[in-house]
Amino acid sequence: MTYLTQIVDSFEDASITELQVEFTSINNAHCNAEPWLAHLDAPLPVGHWSYCQWRPDKGDTVPTTDEPLLEGDVEQAFFDFERGTVGPFIDLPAPINPFTITPTPSQAEEPASGATTEAAASESSSASSRGLVIAVGVGAALLLLAAAAGITWARRRTS
Repeated sequence: MTYLTQIVDSFEDASITELQVEFTSINNAHCNAEPWLAHLDAPLPVGHWSYCQWRPDKGDTVPTTDEPLLEGDVEQAFFDFERGTVGPFIDLPAPINPFTITPTPSQAEEPASGATTEAAASESSSASSRGLVIAVGVGAALLLLAAAAGITWARRRTS
């Protein structure tokens, strides 16, 4: 929720008007942060269905903490029918926060020392020469392809 709040805050005039979470194959479910609407443990042909909805226009507060929005016990149907596995769903890695990615420093920000300038110059010259080799190779391949097509066309016409 912290990431979602940061995204909303990055816009000048934005707000969260509704937040909902829905999950199947969970039993003994409960919603955190007192939602406006909650359907918990509704029976399905296999398993249960739970739903939580927060709407500020109905008087609730959209949760902004990193606490789980919906908690419960995972049913066997999750593994059998939803093809769930323990690792990716129980031990979720934290999502990447785009607001914390630090940009790589540009060459204008780097101090101009002799060793760094020479290393940067040699890197850029090797990258440009590599690009030149690739361009020449692609050009030669296209010429060979055109020659092969021409020879094939000429042999068909003479036959």
